[in-house]
Amino acid sequence: SLKTPGASLKTPGASLKTPGAPNEVRYTSALESAVGSPDAKTFETHDADGDGLLNRRELASLLAAGDPASVDGAIELVSKLFDDVDLDRDGRVCLAEYEAFCKKATRTLRRRTMASAHG
Repeated sequence: SLKTPGASLKTPGASLKTPGAPNEVRYTSALESAVGSPDAKTFETHDADGDGLLNRRELASLLAAGDPASVDGAIELVSKLFDDVDLDRDGRVCLAEYEAFCKKATRTLRRRTMASAHG
């Protein structure tokens, strides 16, 4: 379930938690894998309402990929990056916007990994 206490899918501009901070969000290899290889079949599979678009909850579900350890990280990434890629501001992403989201998320995860390694 994506109902994580204290997590919100509607927090625009939410910041990633600082490494070592209380309640640090841990990004899992499953999450990195999910953003590293976006594909149309996965997109369609997680389009729960069949409208050809993913809303925030559907996107977070796709990113968590059934891995409970990935849920917090997925929600955090969606909260931080969704508005940047939802170009038409309709609260949903099409396949092209999803692919753009995955590119941004991959860069975000890389920066976070490098920051953790150096700090």
